[in-house]
Amino acid sequence: MSAPRVLLLVRHRGNRRRLEEWARDAMRAEVVGAPDAEIDFVVADAAAFVEERASIDALRTGALPVFLPCLLVCSPREAPRMPHDVWSTADDVVVTPIRPDELRIRVERLTTRRAGTLALD
Repeated sequence: MSAPRVLLLVRHRGNRRRLEEWARDAMRAEVVGAPDAEIDFVVADAAAFVEERASIDALRTGALPVFLPCLLVCSPREAPRMPHDVWSTADDVVVTPIRPDELRIRVERLTTRRAGTLALD
């Protein structure tokens, strides 16, 4: 089985560095910076989410019937300013500062759901 491919759409440099390291070390994932058909997981921060939402939605729709998870990373002050229909694109949220244990649990839940849909496809 090949390494999962994680699309990181994270504008905040510190968070991007931490998430890249975490994805490579904890998930044993390949981190990519541009969308393609072989993405297994999307992580976006608030700024990128707003800018790239149409692209994320297109990736998720193109993956159907397989579930393509999208994790939103935002600060407590950004959360209330997110679009009212954020949950039509994002499947879960991690609030900054990022806590590794919380991130692990949320990612495991989403990757398990993806694995289930891959098994059915």
